[in-house]
Amino acid sequence: MLVKTEIYHLTWFVVFITTSWICATPLWSDDFTITSPDGNVQIKVLLLDQARLGCEMTFKGKAVIEKSPLGVTVDNIDLGRGVKIGKADRYEINETYAWRGVHSTAVNHCNGAKLSLTHAQNKMAYVLDVRVFNEKKNIAAVKTDDWAAPPLTFKLPNNAGYASITESAIINYSGIGLQANGQRSFQVRLGHEVPASYPYILRYKEDDAKRLSAPAAISGTIKTPWRVVLIGADLNTLVNSDIIHNLAPAPDQKLFPEGFATPWLKPGRAVWGYLNNGGRTLEAMKEFSRLAGELGFEYNLVEGHWQRWPESEQKELVDYSNARNVKVIFWKHSRALRDPKTRREFFEHLHKLGVAGAKIDFFDHEAKAIMDLYQACLKEAAEYQLIIDFHGANKPAGEARAWPNEMTREGIRGYEFRGPWAAHNTTLPFTRMLAGHADYTPMHFGDRRTDTSEAHQIASAIIFTSPLLVYAEHPQNILNHAMLVRDEKGNAATVSLVRKRETFGPRPGVIVDTTTVKNNDSFFVELVAGGGFVALLSK
Repeated sequence: MLVKTEIYHLTWFVVFITTSWICATPLWSDDFTITSPDGNVQIKVLLLDQARLGCEMTFKGKAVIEKSPLGVTVDNIDLGRGVKIGKADRYEINETYAWRGVHSTAVNHCNGAKLSLTHAQNKMAYVLDVRVFNEKKNIAAVKTDDWAAPPLTFKLPNNAGYASITESAIINYSGIGLQANGQRSFQVRLGHEVPASYPYILRYKEDDAKRLSAPAAISGTIKTPWRVVLIGADLNTLVNSDIIHNLAPAPDQKLFPEGFATPWLKPGRAVWGYLNNGGRTLEAMKEFSRLAGELGFEYNLVEGHWQRWPESEQKELVDYSNARNVKVIFWKHSRALRDPKTRREFFEHLHKLGVAGAKIDFFDHEAKAIMDLYQACLKEAAEYQLIIDFHGANKPAGEARAWPNEMTREGIRGYEFRGPWAAHNTTLPFTRMLAGHADYTPMHFGDRRTDTSEAHQIASAIIFTSPLLVYAEHPQNILNHAMLVRDEKGNAATVSLVRKRETFGPRPGVIVDTTTVKNNDSFFVELVAGGGFVALLSK
């Protein structure tokens, strides 16, 4: 039997809705508890007043998520209200796999349970899948009034640590926003309920935004995304968590026979002629490819002006770049790819030219129709062995595990905007970057850097992890640029970023100091306005 559904809100777990009959006799009276392998994280699924399904979560005995209702609405029936709890099938996952991110090997170790649930009134049966990981994650529900975009990171009371709310494995479903209610809680809202952004209204107009504001209809078995709460004793734990991609599907072996090591999947750095007056002609882009080769960069990302060139010139750029070991990526508006025939023709054209991939722009919404477009682009691009950069996009949710050809996506405020940047950039590793890679387009030495130093700009290209790292600065300026560091003796030095020219000796305005520290010592560095700090540590 197929169940046609309209999803109005959702559960904080993966839910499988089926029509099979399950045992209505619970194995416990009113709650079920599952604990992480290390014993630190615990989630309890319980029945609240009037058989309302709910949960609560603790970390080392302290509350992370207080008692909160769970539910999913199907055909206008809230399946979280009036629930009978049946059997629980427990399981454990303990594996590692290759990853591109803050570390190269992901660890997936959790305890899980699939809870059989039945709605008492209409007898619809479904499964609540819960996974609890070591000191990093669990799953639960909250509410809201002001809008926030996941990941939403917060400090836990009583020095209990930190947590961050987001999601994983958005497949055949909408993304979420969080709306504050002013009473210490947030409400999960599906993409159609979240107000359309200004960029979306600008590009697609009010009528299209109104179309996407209707709840999505799904026929057949419904599998919701994972609702994720990352938990850690400190922020470093959150940064190094593998949980979001652990919950995503493994890659298709037919399309990616060697996983991340499949030969045509090449992470790398890209030059980009957009924020630096790089020019829009074929000759200008050939010069960018030449400079990319001199830098040792792997890619030249070409904006939409390539579409005004004849095919012969497009091929000329590709051949010129390939001769310098530089691959080309072409930009495309996502609106042009909504039609399946046009989408396939575009990918086929890139493949025929020898283009390495596409930067697809202007999604700007998390309604189901837009989320489906991401999946279609990734699958069909993979069939033509093309890598993808999603721009004007929502945050990642583990897609790069299922589709390793997704090299980056925006969903972040980067240098296409104006600053100030200093405070913003120091929070990003613990907020947006928790969701995964970001097309931040780092490193700009012009006036866009506003309140940051050049050292800050250079550091941003290291801190903001992305398998495809697109640099904002003109490649010639990167080649020419130098910064101040110091040698082992404390002398100031001028070092070229690429050519590694070194000239040691004192420099005006540079403060050189030597400090001896022991294990577990702390030391403080007072920074001057607009300045930077470089340290050389040695035993």
